[in-house]
Amino acid sequence: IRLFGHPALYKQGQQIDLNLPHKALALLYYLAMARQAVGRDTLAMLLWATVPLPAARHSLRNMLSQLRAVAGDLLEINLQTVALAAAPRQQVDAVVFQQRLAAMQQSASPDLAVWQATLDLYRGDFLAGFYVHQSQPFEDWTTQCRESLRQQFLTNLLALSDAYAASGAIGLALACLDRLLAIEPENEAAYSQQIQLLLRLGRRTEALQC
Repeated sequence: IRLFGHPALYKQGQQIDLNLPHKALALLYYLAMARQAVGRDTLAMLLWATVPLPAARHSLRNMLSQLRAVAGDLLEINLQTVALAAAPRQQVDAVVFQQRLAAMQQSASPDLAVWQATLDLYRGDFLAGFYVHQSQPFEDWTTQCRESLRQQFLTNLLALSDAYAASGAIGLALACLDRLLAIEPENEAAYSQQIQLLLRLGRRTEALQC
């Protein structure tokens, strides 16, 4: 399940189209990030906040029936909760991203190749271009996740650039900064670091142009 950039589902490396309405896909994406069972009422009000709870529950029941028919193996559904079914090879890019970064924070000397591969999972903003009509709680959740994940990405790009520079890999350090500044052009820390690295390489003219 890819949630960075425009979301998509893949099976054995091939993109699949479940032909589901956006609210059904939104439910899948929310459960993918939750990593645990979520109460039916929570899901009902997440996606149908503008209607009374009984009507929202009814809409959720209908959607879950539709999901069972199309993607029953993806979900674990009971009378109280819904969860994404656990599968040994199942991956959610945004979840892997967070887990790896959390693990690296506990390491005194993180593996730079793993760090780079983790940041490469970030293909674009979380759920870019995905919108659910009249579902403000879902949109609020999406915005919160998007901003948090983007900040984690940018912070780690800067830190990885530092680590590359310390190891003497100046070209890789500059590549991280280029990527960061393409997303956040006014990041002063990135500009400062870029100037210092260019000066270390003797590229004074480029440094002065930053």
